[in-house]
Amino acid sequence: MLSYHNGMQLDPMQEEVVRHGDGPLRVVAPPGSGKTRTLVERVRFLIAERGVPAERILALTFTTKAAREIGERVVRRLGAEAPFPYCATFHALALDMLRTHGARIGLACGFSVVATSEEKQDADTLTFDELLLYAVRLLEEAPEAREWWQGRFSHILVDEYQDTNDAQERMAALLAEPEGNLCVIGDPDQAIYGFRGANSEHFLQFGNRYANARCLALGRNYRSTPEIVRAAHALICHNAERFVGPCPEAMCPDGGGQPTLAALRTPQEEARYVARMVETLIGGTYHPDAAPSVAGGGAEAAGAYQPGDIAVLYRLNALGAAFREAFARVGIPYVSVTEENVDEAAFETFRVPLMTTHAAKGLEFRVVFVVGLEDGVLPYFKSAEEEAAPERIEEERRLLYVAMTRAKERLFLTDSASRMLFGKRYERPSRFLREIPAELLTREEVRRAQQPYQRKLF
Repeated sequence: MLSYHNGMQLDPMQEEVVRHGDGPLRVVAPPGSGKTRTLVERVRFLIAERGVPAERILALTFTTKAAREIGERVVRRLGAEAPFPYCATFHALALDMLRTHGARIGLACGFSVVATSEEKQDADTLTFDELLLYAVRLLEEAPEAREWWQGRFSHILVDEYQDTNDAQERMAALLAEPEGNLCVIGDPDQAIYGFRGANSEHFLQFGNRYANARCLALGRNYRSTPEIVRAAHALICHNAERFVGPCPEAMCPDGGGQPTLAALRTPQEEARYVARMVETLIGGTYHPDAAPSVAGGGAEAAGAYQPGDIAVLYRLNALGAAFREAFARVGIPYVSVTEENVDEAAFETFRVPLMTTHAAKGLEFRVVFVVGLEDGVLPYFKSAEEEAAPERIEEERRLLYVAMTRAKERLFLTDSASRMLFGKRYERPSRFLREIPAELLTREEVRRAQQPYQRKLF
């Protein structure tokens, strides 16, 4: 059995992935299944046990932070003096390719890169999206450059493959063509970037594209309690476009209690409920006149957490204002995190991160509040046409699934009976709440001014 640097052994499914020989490999990696650990250990295995030169291994990711983490963990496994594999984002690789061989397709050697088309000044300026398109064009139209880059890498590993767009999928496929050693790992149940052009069909159809592909799945969850795993699995099973498989085996002990479902009357009450619950969890000032119980956690839950152990997730940035106000009123330290600053955000132990569900992907917290669960907010639709589109419903369901699976020990789901947002009123609980069996949730009785209040959800 292979061992990992922290003393944990790889489970049989992880070890099978690590010891895969040559040829295409697709790995389904549900939340908390040790995806990064498995990917890093496969890189170590290729270098240390298969004798593959480190510089011939390419690991592609979607964020600089993820690429840096993979590289650092490989170094810890192999030692600081060991050769370093090429770990980069798709965009960083594309930039490297074009700086090296861009002249072969007519690019000026000093071309500049900007974020959006609005910033373009001339033909020698490329946007981030154009970097990918030009890199694909280089591989397709410049045989010498294609052979050079294909010869540089013998094994290619792609993280979060379900999030690839067409250009990224094509880049990986072209680079892997000579030897076919393409390992892709990810989870179509966490495909939440369709609005950016990501196409989860690349993952779902991988076995059809590569006839000799081996398809493996990781089946254990090392992050969340069994109660959280069961509730999240029950939700995502309502999606048709997914791999059908059993509920992952939860390796964490019981004890956190079932996920809590709390129905509030207004967004302000919802924000106060969350603020006071956070106070209780971190052992702050407690307000008995609006005291929610710490369902499932027992008295010992009070004061058991640091602010940084807790996250508040919402579908839309517009929902964050009420929570910032409520937290400021009672003195709870917080930090607002967006997708733009998530890589740089400091997740110190003394601040509660408030963030969108998209920004939370890839993160984990001991306690998670998923708020604003009204129909029209999550799931969110900009038009009646979007609401009628099955693929749109499925992506929104995946978004809630991602949010729920960020939680390790405690999960709270909240909604408001009436919410005014963007000039429209939302008054129905999210349809997704009905898809989680009642026996998998604890209904929270919220009291206000010592008077019990409980609204019928459905």
